[in-house]
Amino acid sequence: MIHVHHIEKEELPVIARIKAVAFNGSFQENTTAESLAAPEAASRKLPCGCGILAATNDSGVTVSTMECIPYSLRIMGKSAPACGIGGVATLPEYRNLGAVREMFRFALAEMKEKGEIFSLLNPFSRAYYRKFGYEDVSQIRRWRIPLASLPKYELGGCVRELIGQDNVAPLVEIDRRMLTHYDLSVDRCAEDYISSRRANPCASNFHTYVWSDDEGRDRAYITFNGREDSGERVLWACGAMANNGVGFTDPDGLRAILSFLRVFASQFKSVIMPLPENVTLLGVLPEMSEVRQTARFATSLRIVDLPAAMAYLRPRAAGELKLSVSDALCPWNEGCWHIVFDDERVLSCCRCEEEPDVTMPISALIPLYAGSRGGDELCWLDGVRVINPDAPFDSLFYRKPIYLVENF
Repeated sequence: MIHVHHIEKEELPVIARIKAVAFNGSFQENTTAESLAAPEAASRKLPCGCGILAATNDSGVTVSTMECIPYSLRIMGKSAPACGIGGVATLPEYRNLGAVREMFRFALAEMKEKGEIFSLLNPFSRAYYRKFGYEDVSQIRRWRIPLASLPKYELGGCVRELIGQDNVAPLVEIDRRMLTHYDLSVDRCAEDYISSRRANPCASNFHTYVWSDDEGRDRAYITFNGREDSGERVLWACGAMANNGVGFTDPDGLRAILSFLRVFASQFKSVIMPLPENVTLLGVLPEMSEVRQTARFATSLRIVDLPAAMAYLRPRAAGELKLSVSDALCPWNEGCWHIVFDDERVLSCCRCEEEPDVTMPISALIPLYAGSRGGDELCWLDGVRVINPDAPFDSLFYRKPIYLVENF
């Protein structure tokens, strides 16, 4: 039998060793709990071990661990409590014995009790974490742009480099203004951007530049390092916490950063940078023949509390739906839900005994809720059975701009 608990500070070396073994890292056997819990090793996410779960077997051996990191998500202009999952690790000789499932069962019940409505994680395997109710909802579109093809935009303003790990206020503000336009973006604070690499960029090869307009307003930034990729020297945009590394408040901000990158054309072949799914460079770049785009799935989402989540939606028209959901790890989400809404908000979401308009697993509901699928795309979702095709599915579920790029 597996037992799950929150660790105490003295268990930190055991947890560190499990991660080192599971992730093929390094660990000094004489590492102390005090050194691992030192202020410089802590953050707002995991202060002194808070939020770390451990799973032990009947013999008292700690076999697995998981981190539960509190965050807030933007949902239709509102801030919703969420929990990021990270550091899931199990000793090899104890894998496939159910320890991770028991940690998720424990963590999800605790999230519900604490009022955390959503959960997120970056899966090493989509199929593996889908078993626990996590589903893909967005992609990171990564663009590869030859620097020689970048135009010179006459936008005025100036560019400066940020030096010092605490000099992050411009990044926080630019991202705040940018991400208000996207659902499922994470509310960030200064600590999410602080990085020792920024303190000495010449030593770390980790540079951040900010563009300000003629009125002194910070409107765009890029953080990158130089590296080899596919036999070329490239500028690789990368953030301290998130996958993005690029922020802009408007299209001119993006144009200004692209124009600035031209100065590196003698040293690097291309810049590789991610952009939101709804942003395209068609019409921005004068030459697209050598521009390439790749896509990969980013952070996965889980609905922890279904009726609480529904309250955040903004319908496009008034109506009602009867939605039957199955959810093995969150039984409180199961059942038929009668959802009543006007053209501004969901008025109620209550269990009912009536015949549903549609039945689906929680995995199918998540992309509908997030807006990566619309109510007119039910046929593309596994496990969905439509009973009343005339129900107003697309009034409640429709596509939305999403930008979810955090690492957990």
